[in-house]
Amino acid sequence: MFNMNQIFKTSAIAIAVLWGAHAALHAQLEVNSYYVSSNGVAEAVSSKSGTKFFAADNYSTIRMFDLTSFDVVDQFEAPFSEVKTMDIDPQGNLLLIGGKDGGLSIMDLNTKKEKLALKSGSIDYFYVARFSADGKKVVAANLDTMIYVFNASTGTLEKKFKGPSDIWIWALTFDKTLSYFVAGGSDGKTEMYDSKGNFYKKINGFTSTVWSADASPDSKEFAIGCWDNTVKVYEFGCGYMRLDIKNGDKWVYSVKWSPDGKYILSGDEGGVLRLWNASDGKLNSAYQAHTSSIEDIRFSPDMKYVITSGSDGYMKVLNYDSLKTPTEDVLAVYEDPYYDDPYYDDTYNYNPVVDGVTLYPAYSMYGYSGAVDDFDFCSDGTKFATAENNYTSSVYNTQDATYISISTNQQNNVITCVAFEPKGNKVAYAGEEMVITIYDAQSGNTLNTLRGHTASVYGLKWTSDNKIISGATDNTIKVWDANKGTELKTMSGHTEWIWEVDVDPKNKMVLSCASGGELYLWDIKSGKLKTKLTGMTGTIFDCGYSTDGKYIVAASWDGMVGLYDAKGKSKWIANTSSNTWAYAVGISPDNKYVFAGDNYGNVFVYDASNGVLKKTVFASTSTINAIKFTKDKKSIVISDDAGVVGFFNYDDFIQ
Repeated sequence: MFNMNQIFKTSAIAIAVLWGAHAALHAQLEVNSYYVSSNGVAEAVSSKSGTKFFAADNYSTIRMFDLTSFDVVDQFEAPFSEVKTMDIDPQGNLLLIGGKDGGLSIMDLNTKKEKLALKSGSIDYFYVARFSADGKKVVAANLDTMIYVFNASTGTLEKKFKGPSDIWIWALTFDKTLSYFVAGGSDGKTEMYDSKGNFYKKINGFTSTVWSADASPDSKEFAIGCWDNTVKVYEFGCGYMRLDIKNGDKWVYSVKWSPDGKYILSGDEGGVLRLWNASDGKLNSAYQAHTSSIEDIRFSPDMKYVITSGSDGYMKVLNYDSLKTPTEDVLAVYEDPYYDDPYYDDTYNYNPVVDGVTLYPAYSMYGYSGAVDDFDFCSDGTKFATAENNYTSSVYNTQDATYISISTNQQNNVITCVAFEPKGNKVAYAGEEMVITIYDAQSGNTLNTLRGHTASVYGLKWTSDNKIISGATDNTIKVWDANKGTELKTMSGHTEWIWEVDVDPKNKMVLSCASGGELYLWDIKSGKLKTKLTGMTGTIFDCGYSTDGKYIVAASWDGMVGLYDAKGKSKWIANTSSNTWAYAVGISPDNKYVFAGDNYGNVFVYDASNGVLKKTVFASTSTINAIKFTKDKKSIVISDDAGVVGFFNYDDFIQ
């Protein structure tokens, strides 16, 4: 028997003293602290009995610890040099390990010898490998962006498919029946795949590296931890995001669902372990478990203990019941290793608008990564489609923002605008690719493509008489037959890039806006320019008709917001602020209020009768790209550069 732990106990006591005020909580929570390696602990797993623990030291040594004696009772070597991931089969007889040079093996815990070498054909690292719920399969992800499924009995490779492209896969999870696989990695790109390994859906909401993922015990949901300091919970299948949890101010390295399904645990780069209520995402407790990042979190089979693995070289065994005792959040004992810019002033208020009210959406949908540049409702208001900056357009239910379908731009060009067929059966989108794509709203299958523009398309509208109107940075507007996919006419006259188009309710006039303050009205039948609307000076990013077609609104880069009658006569022009740009504009269905959104997430509410500013709302922390209204007039809907489509209570904005 090894008796190395006599030395390790001293280190654990020293840490308890250093934490001072947390000493009592530390003693109650921490059953023991095992020092494993100066190179950190990759992962630690419990035996089926819960009396033994196995820890990998980021080299080739795997140590066995006894919970009762707190001793290292055995150790053995992996068949490759660096172990990065481990798991134990449901029967407790086999240890799955993965690591360097495509190393992936199943070891017999009785003999401490390799039973099967799982041959993937890759020479890159495996950072995540797990047994399936029944122990019959092994699912693993390699940094070569591939996902592998092996037969756990024979070692046969049964399935191999590509995960999110051009990234290193750090996170992988799947449901009990292997109907869905979810993988994410180095740039936040996260995707769901079906049972055959075919791409199924992009998982929205991340802006940086995804490091960890775990499925709920009932296999209905999964949690993901990200370096944007969040833990997010999604549903398998539809990909609907149910929870978006802000995890302090440090990167999340590990997430784990409790076996009873009641809690989600997160470990961050500062060594703080947090326990979240899985039903509502509220913080239950927080504990400074390590002095640096928590790499992995596991449970003992009897749920008495939580095991954490840290880059500080320690494996901690914590009392789960004590961890459930509510506490306030804690600040991580952590020094930022990166350069501290002495000229950075973090007290500066970057939003120049200070007089406003903060409002939050009643519910929302999150785009995959980056901005939701545009969105559009079908005529009955039951569905909406998005133009997402990650090359996708998706369709969602308006009632709860749940996902229906997705279409991906095959050329990987940014999608800037979207238009829903009024009947609600088709969606059109366009962007930097210069091609307009029409897809089936239910299946996401591409139906047609319209080609003719020679530069990026930023404006798109589907009329009630089945025409598509597009405006592009080639300074032209085109009218298309949506059924045949043929170009009907081109309207030329703009001298600057076109940013938006709209059509009056009678399908007689086209409204367009462009750089240089150009705001034009066109006759659809003749294709001729009818009127130039005056008064705006800067680049006009957004314009639109009122629901009844009586008014026109516009918003410009220099902060101007304008209201015109349907013939183009100016009613009033106002300014959002001397230091903000107006990117989005909308007029309420009753024509009483005009709403303008700027590059700081502010929404300015004007009295439509005279242009007087009535209220300023802080609705986002990033640029607002579009403002629209639900058909029942109960919600004002906003999309922004953070990838959010938020449904706000309309009355909250105008009261």
